[in-house]
Amino acid sequence: MAGSADFKTELNQSEMFDQRLKPKVIKIVDVSYGGENGFNQAVELAQECLANVKFVQEKKILSKFFEEISTDSGMVVFGVHDTMKVLDTGAIETLLLYENMDLHRLTLRNKEDESKVEYEIIIYFKKALLSSI
Repeated sequence: MAGSADFKTELNQSEMFDQRLKPKVIKIVDVSYGGENGFNQAVELAQECLANVKFVQEKKILSKFFEEISTDSGMVVFGVHDTMKVLDTGAIETLLLYENMDLHRLTLRNKEDESKVEYEIIIYFKKALLSSI
């Protein structure tokens, strides 16, 4: 919550402030500006708290992931091919990605005989593979 003077603190403690929002307030900061400049200043002043919120959210996601693995619930898939199969069916609730994965998708189609069931082949490969060909 951000603002100038004591209004923001009084509002936060007031019964007029929606009780559903109170748990969402992670920090109260004083800003010198209004509008977009004030918003940017508030984000900058609350940067440490906001980073912690992201960290906590990521930690919860990973905890759920490891719990599913440990209980062998069948709700987790690994690897590119299995992940892409369930992604194509729309059966993914949460997708965890490795941000530096250098992977490309190539779709090969037999346009001469589309009546065949398997006329499309999808290949996943690393970019380095292309440079070696």
